[in-house]
Amino acid sequence: MNRNLMVLIFILYFSNLCFALKTETTAELEINISNTYDEQYLSVFYVLGHTVISFSDEQIHISEIKTTFDSFKIQNNNKLEVPSTNISVEGFSHAFNYLVLVIHPRDSFTWKNADGSFPKNTVEGNNNEFTKVVFLSKAQINKMKKEEKDSSRIKININ
Repeated sequence: MNRNLMVLIFILYFSNLCFALKTETTAELEINISNTYDEQYLSVFYVLGHTVISFSDEQIHISEIKTTFDSFKIQNNNKLEVPSTNISVEGFSHAFNYLVLVIHPRDSFTWKNADGSFPKNTVEGNNNEFTKVVFLSKAQINKMKKEEKDSSRIKININ
């Protein structure tokens, strides 16, 4: 009986270790932004979440922020580059299922869901004012990667 218990513990330990070591590498992003947003900031979030249909438009509810690239200043050339990153895959979940781009007037931004909740891995704050939010599903990102000559780099235009 003790031997079976040890084997079970061994299997569980190494299966959890395998899940913890899995990562997904994102593509580099080349983001071209309209002159309308000069002197504002861009934050980039890789998240787990789902869309919510409201009366005014489609929104996203973020349950967990996996990785953040915070506060790129939008200036004259309006072209920003976001490097590739590795995002850990936990259990049977995805590394991320949405890429969220937020243009905001202040140099820091905290995501707050429409219901007033904050996602996991974020610090509650009052800097939730934004000018524009763009979110792309992982399926949309994969389609964009297929259309690019270099699938390690995605071009995104924000008007």
